[in-house]
Amino acid sequence: MTVFDPEAVRAFEHAGWQQAAAEYDTTFARATAPFVEALLDTAGVTAGTKVLDVCCGTGLVTAAATVRGARPIGLDFSSAMLKQARQSHPELQFDEGDAAALPYADGSFDAAVSNFGIHHVSRPDTALAGTRRVLRPGGTLLLMVHTFPKWARPFFWIDRLHPHHWTAPAFVRQAGNTFEVERSETVRRRFEVPVSKWIFPSSWKYLAGSLVVASTYIRARKINS
Repeated sequence: MTVFDPEAVRAFEHAGWQQAAAEYDTTFARATAPFVEALLDTAGVTAGTKVLDVCCGTGLVTAAATVRGARPIGLDFSSAMLKQARQSHPELQFDEGDAAALPYADGSFDAAVSNFGIHHVSRPDTALAGTRRVLRPGGTLLLMVHTFPKWARPFFWIDRLHPHHWTAPAFVRQAGNTFEVERSETVRRRFEVPVSKWIFPSSWKYLAGSLVVASTYIRARKINS
């Protein structure tokens, strides 16, 4: 079994998002933004909900939660992504920090969401444990990630510093180690990849489109205190 160095993964991810931040809303966001409202609906985010947007990026989910009257905080480890978020939404709170070391008190939030973020975290088990800590008893977790069929996983050695290529069942099990999973659903995806990106191995899995890439969400709950 391949062993990944979490610090190498973190450095790789951080450098990538620092570089991608300026163009995120016109590139990657086309794949993630369509899920924002459904994510918030499924998480039960309404007026007054204290919600943590983990791996918030440029603040799309944080802003959408505010429109609903919720009380969100966005958190990301990329200062460049947060710069974009703060420029677009200067009235909102965005904190720089690591999803694996959340800087909040126990029981601070009613809900936590992450829209295609948790699979970019170097230590997802630690991030999920920390998210559980900052949720109140009975609090809701809603995660959306890219998932892949089991047969495709051997091909992902080319993307060795992005190791969390979960199958849908594996993703549900990962969350279930820390939370009580209530619902999960997987839908097929298609992605438009600019021709200029075709040469990059990390883009090849998206070029395969609906044959390989799916989106899976889980809704889970913190049952015990």
